[in-house]
Amino acid sequence: MSFEQIWNTGIRAAMILLAIYVVVTNGEGLFPRVKRRFTHRSYADKGLWFGDEKAEPNSYSSVMYAADLSYGSRVDVRLTKDGKAILFGEDSVIDQDGSVHRIRDLEFKELSEIQDDNGKTVTKLEDVLTAMEQREKRAPLLLNLHPDSHDPKEVSAFCDTVTNVFYPYRFFCAVESHNLDVIHYYAKNYSNIVRGMLMLPREESDLSDKEFQSVNRMMSNMKTRPQFFDTTKELYSRYYWAPVTMGSFVILRGVTDEASRSDAKEIYGVESVIFSDGKPKAEF
Repeated sequence: MSFEQIWNTGIRAAMILLAIYVVVTNGEGLFPRVKRRFTHRSYADKGLWFGDEKAEPNSYSSVMYAADLSYGSRVDVRLTKDGKAILFGEDSVIDQDGSVHRIRDLEFKELSEIQDDNGKTVTKLEDVLTAMEQREKRAPLLLNLHPDSHDPKEVSAFCDTVTNVFYPYRFFCAVESHNLDVIHYYAKNYSNIVRGMLMLPREESDLSDKEFQSVNRMMSNMKTRPQFFDTTKELYSRYYWAPVTMGSFVILRGVTDEASRSDAKEIYGVESVIFSDGKPKAEF
């Protein structure tokens, strides 16, 4: 055998061994700092709001209620027209006249007045982070960023504004998004901030075909790849994802009860899950 053949054979063997190691250990040891902060945790999607008639999804009270029960929270983050980072799931709101307004076109005061008329409140991200920092019982937060744009410049400006809000609290915050430009932004500018990719089925994704296909290439790119993936069991295969993502940890969403939580650990090999209905079992 030539030196080149020996070299190529050695590289293939090393890659196979690494893949086996990643699958067996589920990435433990590759990214211990990231794992200590955000893995082996249960997260509540938009916080917990059951048992409290005044609590709402993506609100101050729902996030604090989750923290009281030792759950992290996965919250949706958007920007108002005047640059206020808020917890808000939808990209628009309907006023009492039936008119539809995009969040990005409303100033915070205008949005607050509409929501107040609808009997709801608007929570600023900064208020949640400040309160969480002052708590003795903290819980990690997954910030699901919605720039509502596919213009790279607008996405970058969005990320600049949001980062300025949560950067002082980054030690208990991770960012995630379905927008590839968001992932690239944090990989390039803030490698110390934990970043994740929100995976959606093709029919639910608003990515272009080219962008959607580039997700697979990004997974194995050591410079820009996400450090975790937020996905569902329908999209996740432990024996495919673990080697391809080189040990990035997985947060499995759609968990609703003890049985699905056990499946997440025993069948899928993941420790971090997201409850999707706001009403996880107390024993979790």
